[in-house]
Amino acid sequence: MLLKPDQLLTRTFKSFLAAMLLVCAPLCFAGVQGWAVHYYGSAGFWYHAGETEIAGSDLAVDLNNVKWPAQNWDAAKGPLFVRSGGWSVAAYANLKLEKPGDFRFSLEPQKGHFGIYLLQINGCLYDDADLKNPIALPAGELPIAVFVKPSENATNPDMNRIKLCLLWQAPGMAKLEPVPASAITHEPTDAQRVKIL
Repeated sequence: MLLKPDQLLTRTFKSFLAAMLLVCAPLCFAGVQGWAVHYYGSAGFWYHAGETEIAGSDLAVDLNNVKWPAQNWDAAKGPLFVRSGGWSVAAYANLKLEKPGDFRFSLEPQKGHFGIYLLQINGCLYDDADLKNPIALPAGELPIAVFVKPSENATNPDMNRIKLCLLWQAPGMAKLEPVPASAITHEPTDAQRVKIL
């Protein structure tokens, strides 16, 4: 069947769009490597101050070098933002697991004066004691989050620097090792979220 020029153009354009979608879709919808990090003006995850992104699997944040909003008070609503003697951080990502199985995890402090942190994987919260036991997980991209706050009032600059290394022992591994950067990604919605847990 002979196509008219406008039909030929339409068909060619549709074929071009389909080919571009096949090439670009994985890039467009793939997550951004690393963590989406939200920081707060109190040690209790109150007074959202801002968000930033961190590449890689290590959670490293220098709270001396992030942008803090000015103190803000609304006569009707009360404090919208205050620095109330501390800070807290919530970091969100997806953890890519190639195979299901029993995994062990650890958060190793590398630097900073903080002692309270929780790891959330696939909707379940774990503290240090919980992480001593293996966790059964399915394969796929699972939501992961880390919640950190200082163990004491952060009054000097060194207390405002976090560096946590996320370790795992996947099935078949002999010991805990750093999670590879390629296994941690986040979505734009992680940077825009307002709910903490």
